[in-house]
Amino acid sequence: MFGYRRNANGVLEIEPSEAEIVRMIFNDYLSGMGQTAIAKKLNEMGIHTRQGNSWTNPRIKELLSNEKYIGNLLLQKYYRNNHIEKIKTKNNGELPRYLVEDAHEAIIDKDTFYEVQKLLEERKQQYSHEGSTKRYPLSGMIQCKSCGKNYQRKCTTVMDLEWFPKL
Repeated sequence: MFGYRRNANGVLEIEPSEAEIVRMIFNDYLSGMGQTAIAKKLNEMGIHTRQGNSWTNPRIKELLSNEKYIGNLLLQKYYRNNHIEKIKTKNNGELPRYLVEDAHEAIIDKDTFYEVQKLLEERKQQYSHEGSTKRYPLSGMIQCKSCGKNYQRKCTTVMDLEWFPKL
């Protein structure tokens, strides 16, 4: 996890240089920057994820919503379906989850974390609509009259789509 390292006993300890970046991400989000803008800023600064990858919007969202940054642990977020297949499955209430508070030193104070959670929810409500299944504001709202397909945010070739006029 970005901002922490496990010591010899398996306890999470703060990695000071990464912790400063985590604090910067939370402060930038609270100051009005979006997740994409934060990812772009980090990439332009030459800062990479723990695995050496570029930052992305989903990775920023994951970081902003991770309770570990306030010192808590939420156990059983995921589980294995069985001991033979061992498929990792997200726990959507199938099994109980357990919250361990103050399990390790926090990087972010609780007030800041909960402000960010509130802002994440507000922006989610602002940029989604009833029936929306994707994360873009107009997803599923505009359809082709001929075939009924939804417009896509990105496309590879313009000529393959019937709703674009031929030049």
